[in-house]
Amino acid sequence: MLHLDITSALAKVLGPSIGIPDQEMSALKTSMKRQIGDTVSERKSGKHAWMDDPYNEEIIQKVQEIGKRA
Repeated sequence: MLHLDITSALAKVLGPSIGIPDQEMSALKTSMKRQIGDTVSERKSGKHAWMDDPYNEEIIQKVQEIGKRA
């Protein structure tokens, strides 16, 4: 899983004039959770099948074959 540490970009570190305020960060977290939940629900209903490609052995083999030709 990807982890991005933005602690040094927060208002409590940089100051309120240039850092990300707690209220904005809270709103971003809420929005991201909703978007992730929507994507998970859509995947379960059959949408976004491309997201499973990295785990699809057939596709992996095709990509490797193409890579060998280059």
